[in-house]
Amino acid sequence: TTLQYNTTGKNGQCIFSPLLHHTTYNDKKGKKIMDPNAQLLQDIYQNTVMGKVALNQLIKRCEDPDFRKAMADQFAEYHQVQTEAQRLLKATHLDPKRPPVFPLRVHTSLNLRLDRTSTHMAEMLMQGSVMGIVDLSRSLRKYSLAGNEARALGEQLLRTEENNLRRLQRYL
Repeated sequence: TTLQYNTTGKNGQCIFSPLLHHTTYNDKKGKKIMDPNAQLLQDIYQNTVMGKVALNQLIKRCEDPDFRKAMADQFAEYHQVQTEAQRLLKATHLDPKRPPVFPLRVHTSLNLRLDRTSTHMAEMLMQGSVMGIVDLSRSLRKYSLAGNEARALGEQLLRTEENNLRRLQRYL
């Protein structure tokens, strides 16, 4: 069963309703597309999972207490956004889909074998934040019909990623 295109509210945004808990609906041409709220929230959720997985590995191996605290603060920001994305998804009877994290863990472990300095860890995190910014920007544009809550959460995470870049520069 799919939602029909006329389930949009003001400005063409998709209505976020527990009764409308399917993840696809038909566009004006009858083509089945993902619910923009569900997809944007999934993308936000997956972005935060990837960030938390990387940070968890780095925090355990970091010897600089100041940098470890900065990473813990970043982890807490990701956790707050992740929790909200999860809440919004569950409000529509959807379970968040966890991204495949094994490749990230392997890549991070191999990178840390080469260099465990705070400078290298900061560089790794900055690369991750840049990827997050690109992915989030793309998702926000692609799912422009998503509701205000989902878009606001995506924009909050985008600001978090941008702030992470500025904060991490001091460790280079």
